[in-house]
Amino acid sequence: HGAEQIGDRIGLWMEFVRGRTLEELIQSGTIFRTADVINIGVELCNAVSAVHAAGLLHRDIKAQNVIRTEDGHVVLMDFGTGREFDDTLSSDLTGTPLYLAPEVLAGGAATVRSDIYSLGVLLYHLATGSYPVSGRTLRDLRRAHEGNERVALRTSRPDVRPALARVIERATDPRPERRYATVDVLARDLTALQRRPGIVRLRNGLAAAAAILLVLLAALEIRARLSGDRRGPASQLAGLLAGAPGPVEHPVIAVLPFRNLSTEPGRDLLVDSVTAGLIRQLSIIDGLQVKGQQSSFMLRDRPLDLADIGKRLDVNLAVEGDARFSDGTLLIHAALVSVPDGLRLWSDAIEQRIESEADITGVVEDVTRTIVDRLRLKLGSPQRRYDTDIETLQVYLRARAMRDARGPQARAAIPLFEEVIRRDPSYAPAQAALAATYGYLGLNYSDGSSIYLPSREAAVLAEPWARRALATDPMLAEAHASIGFVHAYALRWVDAEESFERAINLEPGNSALYGDLVLSTLLPWGRLDESLSRLETALHGDPLSLDAKRILANVQIRAGRYDDARENCLRVLEVDPDFPFVRRFLAVALLFKGERTEALALFEQLSARNRGVKGWIHAIHGRRAEAEAIAAQFAHNPDVQAAIYGLLGDRDRTFEALERLAALNPGRAASLLDLPELGLRGDTRVEAFRRKLGFPQ
Repeated sequence: HGAEQIGDRIGLWMEFVRGRTLEELIQSGTIFRTADVINIGVELCNAVSAVHAAGLLHRDIKAQNVIRTEDGHVVLMDFGTGREFDDTLSSDLTGTPLYLAPEVLAGGAATVRSDIYSLGVLLYHLATGSYPVSGRTLRDLRRAHEGNERVALRTSRPDVRPALARVIERATDPRPERRYATVDVLARDLTALQRRPGIVRLRNGLAAAAAILLVLLAALEIRARLSGDRRGPASQLAGLLAGAPGPVEHPVIAVLPFRNLSTEPGRDLLVDSVTAGLIRQLSIIDGLQVKGQQSSFMLRDRPLDLADIGKRLDVNLAVEGDARFSDGTLLIHAALVSVPDGLRLWSDAIEQRIESEADITGVVEDVTRTIVDRLRLKLGSPQRRYDTDIETLQVYLRARAMRDARGPQARAAIPLFEEVIRRDPSYAPAQAALAATYGYLGLNYSDGSSIYLPSREAAVLAEPWARRALATDPMLAEAHASIGFVHAYALRWVDAEESFERAINLEPGNSALYGDLVLSTLLPWGRLDESLSRLETALHGDPLSLDAKRILANVQIRAGRYDDARENCLRVLEVDPDFPFVRRFLAVALLFKGERTEALALFEQLSARNRGVKGWIHAIHGRRAEAEAIAAQFAHNPDVQAAIYGLLGDRDRTFEALERLAALNPGRAASLLDLPELGLRGDTRVEAFRRKLGFPQ
């Protein structure tokens, strides 16, 4: 209230507040009801609003700095000094650091939104007695923030009203732009949760009625149990009264493709991006298995048959819903469904104005957070947000769809990715996707065609884009995979494996990453058992992936598992009779399985489009002159020549063809060494060939 000097002493005087701090109340065992948390939050918002209106920041909002007076009001005190903290600090971790916004803890400046974060942590602490992010030392705390090791409010206290949990978690969002912009908006949302007297009286009346009902149910339950029925009326009704079933013990989830209800043309790829984003976000949640994107989209446009989905994907949970883009607004209806019994564990509608990819990512994260809360799990690292506008995003998604189809279409995706980068030079996903496209085009080059690229040229084109993407977003899985291609094409095989493994760790549900690791690195290295193991892991997470099954069949042939390869090829062809390369793999499996007639019939079908296969047929029949004549026509393609010479039993010329192929594509040449049609198994030159290409023992 004032300040004065009396003699040599300078003093100031202020209000004397009788009461205890909120931290003292918590330590004494006080349990704050939801209504208490809301009411305290509203009062504190008014206090902080006054601070901000004066052009100031508080900087140290925490339970130790709030007193609850004897008449029940709260008083905010003790503005922070903005002091720095040493990483080894542990004694003060019950205080200020646990309340600091992550950007302030990392050395950034305090802002209105960092005060709002601290206020949200205080409300979380009142409700749960704990903190959303914790650590024993400041270093641990910083690491926890960097890894987004956050505990959802309803995980710590399940009985808190969902609406209050959403308000507090928005206030404590690790990204400042996702928090409340002002404390007044936070106060408005909290005020809306305060119960009015009429509602309280109604609830009291309902509570009395519920008590009578429970007494009656208890009597019926006892009677049912005595008669041997373990699911009496009370047991059956308990789940309904609780609002929803409890968390699943071992959750395995499939995200079904969201139905596109948009009337605007060209929005289907944006709706698919919502599905794909949910799969990516959920796949990094500890304790949750998520089936991969390829399996999800295999179920597109099919009737929702939960029993069939559960059987085919081996899941006990499913996310389903629809999305509508209209006049710049995205409306999503989403539900989490228990597959065994068809019960809805959660459903909600989310409406958001959409101006950029960041807005779509925000909606995906909101849905993810709700599902994670419902299952009592812990959130993973959030996806980086980009302000890429919607039209540019649509070009990117169209390019990805072309690239993901592989084959000749992948080359056509390059100018589209380049267009996206011209429009938004900071958009790392497009840079990584362009680099990965070059990486894929370097896998299969062997004949000078305009579809694929020599591996060294692919590496030169891919590396700068991959490096730029990693510099912007080190958590981008595809950027690490692109660097893996670059290492493989530079014969740095150990580095290549490490980069692909890093990509898989960041996005474990992406079966394509496993396939690229196998094709680019493990197969050329001759590590067949590990290739089989990695692909089986990929198919466990993405069981309907045709691409993973095709690559697995390819490896099984090299490993001599012809029956398994045949079965995988037939499963793929049953779904897509024209899936590339599968008929050839099937023909090879049948040939070396001993079913020569069936194999030759398939080769005849293939030879109509590929004259090189005609050389195979002549070689299999022992028609050397005809086979040699066709091989001579493929001097530009040592890949084809190696197979024909191998089937003729001419190992010397087979190795000579592989040497020429290695000059164009070392990895592909090494990966052919185990093919049964080349007939090189047991030849001592195989290991020497790999040593020359830089493979470790």
